[in-house]
Amino acid sequence: MKTKYLLALTLFLVGIFLLLYYKNTNPYGHQMGVCYFRALTGYKCPGCGSQRSLYYLLNFQFINAIKENAFFVFFIFFFSLYLAVKIKIIRLKFLENLLQNPYVLYGLVFLMFSFWILRNMPFFTTLTGLK
Repeated sequence: MKTKYLLALTLFLVGIFLLLYYKNTNPYGHQMGVCYFRALTGYKCPGCGSQRSLYYLLNFQFINAIKENAFFVFFIFFFSLYLAVKIKIIRLKFLENLLQNPYVLYGLVFLMFSFWILRNMPFFTTLTGLK
């Protein structure tokens, strides 16, 4: 019972943060953080573009969000599904068993590394972002 109250408080605080982020962010302004990996190597990390992607998701511009960081959009969907199953909003036993399978986590890590490699290939321009 205490866990549900903590989860509700956490979701409330995340909601407040997202509302403030939505109201006070310019996706190409100077408010976005600098990626130190990209500054040092010149290559994009798996998280590059995730702030702009979040901005576009909050503004219902899904195509632009996917263009900025497709893996982030997929991860947000996957994590939301996981939370919905975990707090019993969705009560499907097969989905609960599937999300608790360690191979799903391994697959997610594999997808992240694949995304990281592919987005830095010169011939693969789909995952490079808008800017």
